[in-house]
Amino acid sequence: MRSGAPASLEMECLKVLWIQAEASVAQVRAGLPRPLAYTTVMTVLDRMCAKGLVQRRKRGRAWSYSAGLDLETARAEAVRKLAANLFEADTRALVRYLLGEGAVRPRRRAAATSGIDDELL
Repeated sequence: MRSGAPASLEMECLKVLWIQAEASVAQVRAGLPRPLAYTTVMTVLDRMCAKGLVQRRKRGRAWSYSAGLDLETARAEAVRKLAANLFEADTRALVRYLLGEGAVRPRRRAAATSGIDDELL
C-alpha cells in the first residue's frame, strides 16, 4: 500500500533503483549524489518499504531493494501535484505555460459578500 509522493531523499533512492533494478543498502548509498551514512540510507529504505515505495527481499544476510514505484507513475503523480498546487488542477494551463504561450493567471475567487457595492470601490 503506497502512501503519498516520495520525499526528496526517497526520490534520490528511487532513481538509483530505477537504474540498478535491485540493490543493497551499500549499492543505493554508493549511487546517491551526496554522501550519507549507511544507517541513514538503511532507515530511509526501510521507511520506503513500509510506504510501498520499494520492495525488499532477503539475500543471504542482507536485504536487497527494488523500486515499488515505476518512473512513469512517479512522473504522473508529480505533474498532477504541480498542476494542483500552481495551476488549480488545470493541466491545459500547465501545458500552455510550458509552451511559453503567455503567463498563467490564477482564477479569481468569488469575493466574500461584505454588503458593500463593488461599483463604489
